[in-house]
Amino acid sequence: MSISAALALLNMVPAYYLDGQWALFTLIELAAPAWPGARKEKVARGVLVGGSALLLASIVLSMWSAVAA
Repeated sequence: MSISAALALLNMVPAYYLDGQWALFTLIELAAPAWPGARKEKVARGVLVGGSALLLASIVLSMWSAVAA
């Protein structure tokens, strides 16, 4: 059960190639329907780059601590 919940949370991180990417696009569409498309793209790209960077940093740090221990 805990592995399944952890994978579900990981999958919803707003990062490229995860389901969180599509959830983010939908959330932006619902939250700001009047924004022009270019602004929505910039916001989505910024959040996706940040989420991807945090996810990558988390994976690297976990691997580092696993190897160092």
